[in-house]
Amino acid sequence: MINKIIIAGRIAAEPELKYTQAGTALCSFSIAHNKTAGDREYTYFVDVTTWSDRAERFYQNCHKGDKVVIEGELRVDKYADRNGENRTRTYIVADWIEYMQRRQEPRFDSIPDEEAPY
Repeated sequence: MINKIIIAGRIAAEPELKYTQAGTALCSFSIAHNKTAGDREYTYFVDVTTWSDRAERFYQNCHKGDKVVIEGELRVDKYADRNGENRTRTYIVADWIEYMQRRQEPRFDSIPDEEAPY
């Protein structure tokens, strides 16, 4: 069976980098994907995980607001929470990430003098 998903969006929050007990890097983040249907726009948030060297590179180079394209495998984990309630988590394990656009950083020379931080 084929399990492949491709999605584009902006990084919704700063990525988190963790390491397993074996020392393997794990980077988790969410992307916001916008969809227009008629005159309405919807925003979907999709959780993404990436591993090893890719996780470290992503963590070092990507930030909230950056636009990315993710290609990977859709995963569904089922587990019981601390209260014994059954939960389901759906996310993408990224095996390819394309950096499309960096967020726009404010520049001091574009701030009126009365608002400049110096």
